[in-house]
Amino acid sequence: MITLLISIVSLIALVLQVLHLINWIKRKKNNNKGKLLASNFQSIIRIIGVLLMIFIIFLYSTFKYLNA
Repeated sequence: MITLLISIVSLIALVLQVLHLINWIKRKKNNNKGKLLASNFQSIIRIIGVLLMIFIIFLYSTFKYLNA
């Protein structure tokens, strides 16, 4: 029951992070093109964070169902 709650909360957090990333990319496209390197670095970190979260959820669910 607790693991189900944790997985639901992490999936909600993942969806919110992806929506925030999409919104941030749209806002960045509407702004001027000559931005600093820091904003590009921040977007790369966000994308890596989203992919890492997907990978962790995938590994967790795989090991959970293999051990069950």
